[in-house]
Amino acid sequence: MSQAAPSESSAPVRFGGSYWLLRQLAVGGMAEIYLARQDAMHGFEKDVVIKRLKPELAVDPRIVEMFLDEARIGAALNHPNVVHVYDVDEQDGVPYIAMEYIHGEELNQLCRRGLGHGKFLPLEHAIELMRQAAAGMGYFHHRRAADGDGRDIVHLDISPTNLLVTEDGFLKIIDFGIARARGQKYRDEAAIPGKLSYMSPEQASRQRVDHRSDLFSLGVVLYEITVGKRLFKGPAAEVVKRLVAGQVEPPTFIRRDFPGPLEAVVMRCLEKHPADRYQSAYDLADDLEDILRELRLHSGPVRIARYLDELAMAAGGQRRPELISEAEQRSADDEHAVDRHHHVGRPERQRVEQRAHRYSQGDAAGDGPQQRRPLDLEQQRLELAAQRHHQNGEDRDDGGRHRQHHIGGRAAAPLGELHEQSHERVAGHAEQRPQHIGLHHGAPFL
Repeated sequence: MSQAAPSESSAPVRFGGSYWLLRQLAVGGMAEIYLARQDAMHGFEKDVVIKRLKPELAVDPRIVEMFLDEARIGAALNHPNVVHVYDVDEQDGVPYIAMEYIHGEELNQLCRRGLGHGKFLPLEHAIELMRQAAAGMGYFHHRRAADGDGRDIVHLDISPTNLLVTEDGFLKIIDFGIARARGQKYRDEAAIPGKLSYMSPEQASRQRVDHRSDLFSLGVVLYEITVGKRLFKGPAAEVVKRLVAGQVEPPTFIRRDFPGPLEAVVMRCLEKHPADRYQSAYDLADDLEDILRELRLHSGPVRIARYLDELAMAAGGQRRPELISEAEQRSADDEHAVDRHHHVGRPERQRVEQRAHRYSQGDAAGDGPQQRRPLDLEQQRLELAAQRHHQNGEDRDDGGRHRQHHIGGRAAAPLGELHEQSHERVAGHAEQRPQHIGLHHGAPFL
């Protein structure tokens, strides 16, 4: 690149034929990541991410080919749970990829943020996010080329850092940098790409891998964000030994209240032999959806977005008005009405009460007891709000402060203290729903 890359405070730098580099987002082992803006005729503008191969690596044909493989794989994919690739080109002999700019954060960052505010990712949202990941995975695993043959895409690097949660509650699978697909050139099998703690046994032992390796990796993520504990952690040699031996403690060994149907799904993903795992990520997505229904848990992009707003509020931020539900708005209105009723001055309150009594008994015009007038609407509204306030009294603690509420109207008690090897349970939902599993292990995401 002929111009210097932009820093946090520098002006945008022209790049390629239609991009402006705004700022650097990250630097990895192979590439530099920039936030950029694409412009075109008649005021067209679009924020994108530019992934540029490091110039010193552009002289290695093998590395350049791997980089272009990522672009080719991404160009063949178009799914709401997979990052979109828009363009590939080169600048000053260095290749780059233009791809979707995702407004969100890595799954591990989200878990750490929730942990820090005592609001670890709720079980229903953890299941829903993994369902979305499985749906995207099923899509690229079974994607076909123009000739009708399967592309045989295997991601090989499924981990919390490559699963992004958008501010609108969607999950995106990113970074196909080490993915494999039909038609690629030979790659050195002596090197083990990916993150060891999320590899399948066959990947860690340098055996032949297929799409079922990704299912094992996603199973590790599912285990960790629902149990709240790292699964494979420690020195590399020890992790490889456990992976190859297939040593996995069932979730109920750590959380006695872990849902049985979910445990069965987790353990099937983590089977040592690929033939014993799910054979399709689509089947995994179906089973996770069934579990949400069976456990009467409710999630989805909007509910997840509301949870993200809850975390923002805990950090001193604001909620998005469009995500405040009607039920919450009605509750807030009732609270406001009760507060007004309690703060009415004594003379005014006596006047309202006397007028209500006079209307209910009949006035001086000769209305008898059989012709009572109804209470005025204002008094009815105040009494109704006071009744609701009294009925919901248990939603306040002894100090009169509101407890934390899950967005969507389902109350839950505050999380307890963090423990390394134990968990506290969050109070059950209303309407006899299954108890919400509040996961707050400190170790996995710190």
